[in-house]
Parts: sequence; structure tokens; C-alpha cells
Amino acid sequence: MKKEQVFKIIALVLNLFVFISGQIILWRMLILGTASPMDGKKLHYDCLEFFTTLSNVWASLVAAVLVVFAIINFKKEGYTLPRWLSFLHLSAATSLALTALTVLLFLGPRSGFDLMYKEDMFFYHLLNPILIVASYFFTKHPHYKFRFVLIGVIPMAIYGIFYASFVLSGVWNDFYGFTFGGQDWAIALVLPIMLCVTYLISLGISIKNLRKQK
Repeated sequence: MKKEQVFKIIALVLNLFVFISGQIILWRMLILGTASPMDGKKLHYDCLEFFTTLSNVWASLVAAVLVVFAIINFKKEGYTLPRWLSFLHLSAATSLALTALTVLLFLGPRSGFDLMYKEDMFFYHLLNPILIVASYFFTKHPHYKFRFVLIGVIPMAIYGIFYASFVLSGVWNDFYGFTFGGQDWAIALVLPIMLCVTYLISLGISIKNLRKQK
């Protein structure tokens, strides 16, 4: 078996796992509920307020499309993802990588890693991010210009706007702690930092596609 086919199989398996686990956990939370790793509050449909949930759902949907394309084009030598799907893959991988790093560097030290990686959150906060990023590197992508790195930032940018609006208006509690205990001005500093970090993550993931750009 050729190396290219091995990579295709690995990517297919990784994406299939991300899709299945992402959907199973989502519907478990919606139907049965789950305890929030932040404060232990029972979550049902309000689990969709969290970037963790939304990014994993987005990644699972993208992974499903990737699986379909992988199966259809498995026998094609030198097959490269269409540009639009490559961009979706980049946005999903960047979003989940951001989720994993936020837990590792910010939420975990503050709330406890035992809670952050408990039960379903082990998949949403750690395993699925690792797998979707790995699947990106095992997939052959087209080369694209530097400016398209910004595509990886779009999910976080959209969520950040809604999160800041809802927190500052009192619709949501600041469950991520970006106001540091009610200092509303702090969110104006935290969000730009998060966007910059997200951009660097997107750049790091897509760098192999940029180096060969003519």
C-alpha cells in the first residue's frame, strides 16, 4: 500500500472518530444533560452557549464532509481537497486547537484539570482537538495565499462578538472569566488577545500550505 493511501486511511479514521464522538456527546448533553465543568450546573440546550460545544459540533460536521470526500476520492492518486473544503478543515482544526489550548493554559489551572477532562469533556477538550489537527496534517491540501490564514479565525471572531455582547448586556454570565470577576473593561483586552492567538494557531496549522506558495 502506498504512503498516500495510508495517509488517506489515517485521516479518514480520525475524521470519522471526530464526527461520531462529537455528535454522540452533543446529543447526550441535549437529551440527558451534563454537568458544566465550570460550576457544576446542569446543562441541556444551554451547552450551546459554550465555544467548546460549538467548535466541536462544527468540527464534527466538517469531519463528516471530509469522510465522504475521502471515500469518494480514495483511489485518485495525488488527490487534493477542493479549496473550500480545505478552508473549512482549517477553521475546524483551528477552533478545536484554540479550545484545547484555552483549557490547558487558562481554564484548567483555574478550575482544575480533573473537571476540564472529566468524562465527555476529555473528548471535547483534548482528544477531538488532537485528532482533527492530526487529520489536517494527514490530508493533502491545496496551496493558498497568506491572507487565507484569517479563515481559521472566523469562528472565534463570530463567537467573540456574541460572547462579549451577551456578557456585557447581562444575558450570559461570564462563564469563561474574561472579565476577571466583573471588570467589564477587561473583555476589551482579552478578546483581541484571543483573536491574535487564534491567528497564530491558524498560521501554525496551515504553514505547510504556505511555504510552497509561489
